[in-house]
Amino acid sequence: MLVIIKAGGVCVALDPSHPHSQLVEIAKNVNAHNILASATYADQFADVAQRVIVVSHGTLEDLKTAQFDESIVLRTSPVQPHNAAFVVFTSGSTGKPIGIVLEHDAVASSVKTHGNAIMVGKNSRVIQFAAYMFDVSIEDLFTTLMRGGTVYVPSKSEKMNYLTGALKKYRANWACLTPTVASMLTLEDVVNMSFIALGDEGVRKETVETFADHTWSRQRNLIKGPLLARHYLHEPEHTAASSIEDPAFLKGSGQSGRRTYLSGDLRRYNYDGSVSFVRRKDVQVKIRGNRIELGEISSTYGTIPRFDML
Repeated sequence: MLVIIKAGGVCVALDPSHPHSQLVEIAKNVNAHNILASATYADQFADVAQRVIVVSHGTLEDLKTAQFDESIVLRTSPVQPHNAAFVVFTSGSTGKPIGIVLEHDAVASSVKTHGNAIMVGKNSRVIQFAAYMFDVSIEDLFTTLMRGGTVYVPSKSEKMNYLTGALKKYRANWACLTPTVASMLTLEDVVNMSFIALGDEGVRKETVETFADHTWSRQRNLIKGPLLARHYLHEPEHTAASSIEDPAFLKGSGQSGRRTYLSGDLRRYNYDGSVSFVRRKDVQVKIRGNRIELGEISSTYGTIPRFDML
């Protein structure tokens, strides 16, 4: 795509899973002379345009050493802001594909404007999820590249069957997904994510609540570092319940074998970055400065025959 638009051409994405007749209609609509396709789909597009150019790693390597006849090289004029960059198609009310022409200045303005709003920058690791025929794919690819981020393009199989694995494999921290796809993910699946955009369909309340920012809510206190005690003496169950080895948010950091301690304190971040103690998660209380374990009192009463239940 970069090669096409830098050369002054126009990108029109075709989905090989769509009906062949529709692909032919789109190609005729835009008067496509050349189609770039992988070897897997080259034969499928043989009768769609005048020429099908197979793009592969081998093709790109050959270009490095290829010799060209300068007399037949097509020279193009510098790309201007008003030149077309993409044509994306919508089904239209009649069911017939309708092309929408996007010019370079519109795409560039969009990248600059909404790139800030959706927080794409040089540290963004974007998973390219949208189908190429949809304009969201332009956001995935070009907004990210033009703002210095990194794009990861998973295989079709990864998108359809193993998205959670792809998110972790590429350590993606930004994605634009449909609410239906997002609803199948859990917080553990997106531990590296800093931004998830949802679109293309209605968003369910449950999905929003799952991925909403929990920074300012009350959460248990997780502690890690060399200051941690070894364990509860002769209490393996207590140790297992409060110790977490290699929590999900550390798995992508290259660190392993790190223990963390999940305390019984509920805390929350303040807007200035400090942390406030809210209360205990358990039934531990203080009376006149003395720490009292109500669970211990309950257990003691339970040993008295007349107090079977408390």
